[in-house]
Amino acid sequence: MSSQARQPRSNDRQEDGPKNSPPVWSRKIWTGTGNVECAVFEKTVGDGDNTFTAYNVVLRRTYKQNEEYKSSQSLRSDDVPIAIQLLTQAYAFISHELNDR
Repeated sequence: MSSQARQPRSNDRQEDGPKNSPPVWSRKIWTGTGNVECAVFEKTVGDGDNTFTAYNVVLRRTYKQNEEYKSSQSLRSDDVPIAIQLLTQAYAFISHELNDR
């Protein structure tokens, strides 16, 4: 299994991600029957001098049913180790971002 890095695009949106902003980090791993993808979204929270950056993580599985591509937040048992790997990478990204501030 290899992960594939990709640059976020403005029209690239996750189901639960912010509607107008692309992910700041995203990885996708092919599982043999579909993809498990993890994305990190960044949002500034607060007002005036009391602002901070919050990160939201979205995980989804994409698969093909008949001729149509579908996505789900539900994982198969074989997807769990891949999800753990992606979530660990997402957490490392967020930790790195927080430590650089």
